[in-house]
Amino acid sequence: KHISHLVIVEIKEKKKHPSADRLSLCQVESQKGKRHSIVCGATNFQEGDKAVLALPGAILPGPFEIKTRKIRGETSEGMLASISELGLASSEEENQGILILPESVPAGMDFASYVGLNDIIFDIDITPNRADCLSHFGLARELSCILNRPLSVERSEANASHKTIDVPQKALGVEVKQKTLCTRYTGRAIYNVTVGPSPLWLKIALENLGFKSINNIVDITNYCLIRWGQPLHAFDLDLLQEKIIVDFSKKGEKLNTLDNQEIQLTGEELCIRDTKGPLALAGVIGGMDSGIHSKTKNIFVESACFEPSQVRRTSKKFNIETDSSYRFSRGVSSENTLGILHKAEALIQELAGGVPDPKEYDIWEKPEQPGFIEIAKEDLKRRLGVEPSFKKFQNWMERLHCEVKIHDEKAEVRPPSFRFDLDIKEDLIEEYARLEGYDKIPETITYLSDFPRKDQKEHKVLLQVANTLAHEGFYQAINHSFISEKFSNSFLGLKEDSSSAYQKGNADVLKDKIPSFLWSELLTEKKGKDISPVFIQNPLSAEYNMMRVSLAPSLFKNAQQSIRHGCLQGRLFELGKIFYLLNGVKTEKYLSQSDSHQQSFYRENGQLGFIAWGQEGGLWKKDKDRLCLYDLKTVVQTILELFGLSDYEWISDESSPDFVHPCQYMILKVEGKEIAYIGSLNPVYAEKYKIRVNMALAEMNTQILFGRDFVKKPFQGLSPFPVVERDLSFLVPKDFPAGNISKGIKNLAGSICRAVQIFDIYESKQTDKEAVRSVSFRLILQSDNKTLTEEYLKKLQNKLTKELVSQYPIKLR
Repeated sequence: KHISHLVIVEIKEKKKHPSADRLSLCQVESQKGKRHSIVCGATNFQEGDKAVLALPGAILPGPFEIKTRKIRGETSEGMLASISELGLASSEEENQGILILPESVPAGMDFASYVGLNDIIFDIDITPNRADCLSHFGLARELSCILNRPLSVERSEANASHKTIDVPQKALGVEVKQKTLCTRYTGRAIYNVTVGPSPLWLKIALENLGFKSINNIVDITNYCLIRWGQPLHAFDLDLLQEKIIVDFSKKGEKLNTLDNQEIQLTGEELCIRDTKGPLALAGVIGGMDSGIHSKTKNIFVESACFEPSQVRRTSKKFNIETDSSYRFSRGVSSENTLGILHKAEALIQELAGGVPDPKEYDIWEKPEQPGFIEIAKEDLKRRLGVEPSFKKFQNWMERLHCEVKIHDEKAEVRPPSFRFDLDIKEDLIEEYARLEGYDKIPETITYLSDFPRKDQKEHKVLLQVANTLAHEGFYQAINHSFISEKFSNSFLGLKEDSSSAYQKGNADVLKDKIPSFLWSELLTEKKGKDISPVFIQNPLSAEYNMMRVSLAPSLFKNAQQSIRHGCLQGRLFELGKIFYLLNGVKTEKYLSQSDSHQQSFYRENGQLGFIAWGQEGGLWKKDKDRLCLYDLKTVVQTILELFGLSDYEWISDESSPDFVHPCQYMILKVEGKEIAYIGSLNPVYAEKYKIRVNMALAEMNTQILFGRDFVKKPFQGLSPFPVVERDLSFLVPKDFPAGNISKGIKNLAGSICRAVQIFDIYESKQTDKEAVRSVSFRLILQSDNKTLTEEYLKKLQNKLTKELVSQYPIKLR
């Protein structure tokens, strides 16, 4: 549409302009009997030629609007256009006069129709996994599959000539030193080419695709890239020294690229080079010093395949993205590398002449053929949620050019070499669903064991825990399962030497820094040798390069961010998972055999994490200095009691993690198993991260809650009888938990003991191991049936004193 009002005309009359020596006055005919008077300054035409007339209303590139106007007194009803004015000129076609067309072109024909500029262009976005569709041939192959139409495979545009060369040859060798990064390298020299403008059809083809015409040699390489998906590069053979080498650059070398950038190389880039220096960045961009120019006579055409990650890394490093790097970084099949080189040779001979060297280079360590992927009908049904047709599955796979072997309700599928994205059976299932039609899959929910659903018991338990904590004043945090390895190591107290051991999977390091009961029971049962973290192979950033091994670092970052924004008091919990790799596991099949049969397994554990910081302030608040540790201890006990877990105890442990206070750290044992830890933030960490309020953390393995029912306490009526208080004081060793005595009092007193409170602790400055402290307990007593008499209370007090002193290492004060 942007080049309408362009028509092909025949020049019927040409004479000198009466008022200007350098202008011509022409009569041109667009249709029989319809003539236009045109004033023209070009000299490269004569009567009888066919040219392009831009009629009034045409807008040429610039933009330049054509109007009827008078030039030196003569009316010009348009303009005879040159190829540059049409926007189709290459760099070597400026100021060459108007465009002269073949005599066979009929006058009156629309120019856009003649050259194909009125074609319909589909602008298609290709997803990153479909590198095979980054060409016209690739899209044709995809349409052939979808529409079930035969694919016409072109063998070549023409046959390359191999006649005797009469010109002196330049001896040129090819050496590939990095064969893992350059999987195939093919090339051939062509002598006596004529570098010049491309024919109009090739210019238009490239124009439609967004390419600017350079010259016939470069245009052919771009044409082959778009048509068949194989990037090519042409070197000026006379500018090369001795041989082409595919190898790394040398540190300090410089390369002047085709887009006029001078880049300094570091020795890590894969280059195409000669004995003198680098010629191109492999798969990314060529160099100016060996490029094709108007005086080039002999060329070397390269067709190669490079390792995608290497091209992607180099392209990103220098911020250079070209059509070649775009394809190489996603993957180019090495099967057709030589065939497309032959197509390019044929086109070069057709459009630029020249004689190819009989010697052809093809350095290729042919890769192993892709293996068969085993897939069963049940796999399709389980993933798609519908009963599939195995016959249709076979049909679609064959239309994708896969090799298929059917065995009853199982199949073996070998993907073609150009489908890099088909690697596992899930890929095949996805292709089947895509081609068959997602709309044919009914809207039903497929329940898998790992996904929560309304009637799943584990999900119910976690929901009850979340609701309980919300009622207790906690907010739920939801963090990524990824975390920064650097921050995680720093928070967990791993030094540089420990960090390397941590990465190598030293279980002792992990267990020293994180309580071991947070890990799998497999480890505690000593079925596994050690554990190690799970690292992300291709992380989005350094902040997300490892799967977390504890919920504490993530929750600490949440609290730290909240404090920075002025929230000096808060309570958070998170129901999440920790991840690790269990190494050296002997499976049941090989329990009695050697270590060579030991395997590694990825594991994940459900965790409940807490963090509390600060206390609610105010003039009438007396507990603003209360330790957050006690708040977390209370809420953990609340959860246990709600699930009927009354057999628990808090025990002190000297081997506390680095991030908690060594003297304010406890481990929770439930039914004899350690399931949680609780501790205040280490003062060293508080100073390091500028935390000015009290803070505590806790983490609990939720496995013990699964399989248990949520205990709903029935309503109990209020007792009409009075409450009585009694105090007991004991001399207790400093290393003996007072909580054990509280629990003993409750068990001995029975149901009339409503609560036991510690209201006074006194200890001297003694430092010896036998040092004791005085602990006073207040008993809240009340009966539902009677008033507690003094005589009854005296007997109860004597009983409690006698039993407690005999059970525990304490004395009555």
